Amino acid sequence: MRHVCKTCNETWLSNNVEVPAKPILIPLIKGERVDIDSAAQKILATWAAKTVMTAEYVHPTKVVIH
Repeated sequence: MRHVCKTCNETWLSNNVEVPAKPILIPLIKGERVDIDSAAQKILATWAAKTVMTAEYVHPTKVVIH
């Protein structure tokens, strides 16, 4: 069952959440040093919240955000 429609997933979620987070996340995942200013913090927080909410549909017994 989809919880986000294809259009939303491929447009605003991708363009407004995933794309801005990628250049910050990739170096972090690689273990590289990254300066994270307040704008980057907001981008990462948005991405993290979206990721947690999405993961809850995969693991519904471990809901964090109701």
